[in-house]
Order: sequence, then structure tokens, then C-alpha cells
Amino acid sequence: MVGDYKRIVMKKNIALLILAATFLISCEEEPIGQPPIDNIPPSPVTGVEVTPLAGGAKVIYTIPADEDLLYVQARYQSEERVRIWKSSIFTNELLLDGFGDTNEKRIIIETVDRSKNVSEPVSAKFSPLTPPVFSVFNTVEIKEDFGGISFTFQNPLKAELAFVVLTSNENDEMRQIEKIYTSVEEGNFAVRGYENVERKFGIYVADRWDNLTDTLSGLFTPLYEEQLDRSKWQYIALPGDIPITAWGGGFHRLIDNSLGEGNFAHTVGGEGMPIPWTFDLSQEVKLSRFISWQRNGRYLYDHGNPKVFELWGSNEPALDGSWDSWVKLGRFESKKPSGQPYGTVTNEDKIYAESGEEFVIPIDAPEVRYIRHVTIETWSGGDFFHLGEINMYGQPITE
Repeated sequence: MVGDYKRIVMKKNIALLILAATFLISCEEEPIGQPPIDNIPPSPVTGVEVTPLAGGAKVIYTIPADEDLLYVQARYQSEERVRIWKSSIFTNELLLDGFGDTNEKRIIIETVDRSKNVSEPVSAKFSPLTPPVFSVFNTVEIKEDFGGISFTFQNPLKAELAFVVLTSNENDEMRQIEKIYTSVEEGNFAVRGYENVERKFGIYVADRWDNLTDTLSGLFTPLYEEQLDRSKWQYIALPGDIPITAWGGGFHRLIDNSLGEGNFAHTVGGEGMPIPWTFDLSQEVKLSRFISWQRNGRYLYDHGNPKVFELWGSNEPALDGSWDSWVKLGRFESKKPSGQPYGTVTNEDKIYAESGEEFVIPIDAPEVRYIRHVTIETWSGGDFFHLGEINMYGQPITE
């Protein structure tokens, strides 16, 4: 009986082993993607034409008629690395980018099929035009500005670039203080927060392929600026202005350093657009910039918060409210950093707005004492206005 029992147990164990082996075989991971069909290379492209571009090239070719063709690729090998660009069979061109010089390049163009077979290579040569990172750098101009420097540049191709700003530290070593990413066609940026003492500033430009320019540098003396004393400001009601005292609001709400609910200047609405109102700085000032805070909470980038507005200045405004005695200091637009359309406010937008939106007065604007704020367009498109707070900076001319 004992022998029979042992034979039964052994048979069960053998059966379990066979079952386990079968399970493991059936559970092997299946290959992802289409398995190779053949090992026959596809035909190469023909009729290759290369047109040099800024920092790259456009490659046009004729695609072979192979039924299993998957894509076309171009390869470039330098001493540092190999770069590969790919294009589907639904187009007959490749755009090569990211080259950091105008030296002659040799590329290899190949076709690849669904079995990952690679065609015979077709080579082509070209010399890229000047990369945007360098052509844009050649347009950079630095000048002294309030509290620091400002710089301008031209970027006609709207290339995605980074402008790295440096200044000297206490050991006369150049250190990065700002890195501005932008693709605007014409740029005008400022770096502030420095005393009215000569110091060295520099700027270089970089792109996303780590191409870097030299550093443009020099000695600059930041212009003196201060935050204006808002306790001296006074509201003025000129003919043609629209009262900003609706819904418990008023000019005093704009300068009380408070952004609480209900703390705003507000028009009643229905007066049409634009919406002008006026105040007196009580001193003549060379303005540098101003910061405004929207009516906050659920009204950010909505309702009567200004989207497009202008500032006008005067030293002797006409008492009849006419505009001949006023000069436009600038036209400004409130923007979301996220770029999202009206009705969508991201956390990034919220943080930006609640920190205050900064607007720069052109440095060639005249000294003024009286300010006229004119709302051209609100975020909701309505004909009423509200604002939470405003601060202004500059260089007082008279007390």
C-alpha cells in the first residue's frame, strides 16, 4: 500500500511539472510590433535636392515604391555625436536643424521598411546658413535702464532662444542673474534691482541644441529709480472721464496696499468704450515702470479687468478734459503666461496675476506729473472697468 501511495504522489508531481512548464511557455512575452517579414532592403530615395536654411537644410527626394516602406531617415555624424532625423512616407522632405556653424556637412539618407531593413545610403552635402542663435546675437543692443539694463534684439525667424544675462559679483566674477526664454520677433527685456553704481553686465544667447554665442559685455550704470510715494497721489475728475467709484470702489482703493474682496476701483458700466480716468502724482517724474493688480478671486482675466489699455501723461492738463495737452506714454496688454484662451485660467496664470503685472514705460517717454489711464478693452469685452491696485516707479524730478 505504501508503494502504491508513493507512485500516486510521483504521478501527481510529474503532472504538476508538465502543467507548470506548459503555463510558462504559453506566458512568454509576445514581441511588440510587426515581426520581420523579410531581410530584403528597400530601395533608396532618388532625386535628392538640398536647400540650405538657417542652421540647417531642407531635403527633398523621391520616395521608392516599396510597399512595406516605413520611413526615411537622414543621419549626420560629428565628432561628438550622431543625429538622426526621420520623416514618414506621406511626405517627401526632411527638415534638418540645430547646426551651430556654416561649415560643410555630409549627411546620409536611407529608407527603412517594416522589417527594419535599411537601404543603401545616399549621401548629400550642404553648408547651413548662419544659425539664428548667432544672427540674433549680432542684433543685441544693451543700454542702461532704470535699476539695471535693458536689451533689444531682432529675431525675424522667431527662433526659440535663451538670453542669458550676467553681471559681476564682489570678486569681479561674471555670474548668471537671469535666463529669458523667448521666440518673439522683436524683443525688449529689462533686468532690474541694482543700485545707481557702475557695474559690468553681459549677455550671451543659446538655443536648444546647446549652441552658444560669445558674451556681449560692458560697463553700465543703472539709472536711479524708486517706488513713488502713493500717499501723495490725488484723484482728479476731468470732463470726459468716467467715475471709478461704483460698487463701493474708488481711487483710494487702488493705493491702499490691499487686495481684499471689494477692494477695487470700479465703473458702473454702460458709458461705452474707452474708459478714461485721471490722477495726480503730485510731482514731476521720469517714469520707468508700473505694476498693476487685477481685481482678484473669480475675476482674474475676466469681467472688467483691463486687457488692453493706455497710459497718457501731462504736466499741464487742459481743464476741459481735451487731449491736446496729453502725450501717450504707452499702450499695454495684460497677458496670460500660459497662453490659454479666455475662460481658462491656469495655476501659473493665477500666480502671475496675483504677483502683479509689470509694464515698462519706454525710456524715451517725457517726464510727467498727471496720469490718464484709458481702458481700451476688458477681458470679458464689456464696457465697464475695475482694478485692484497700482504701483508706479521712476525718478522724481521735482518734489
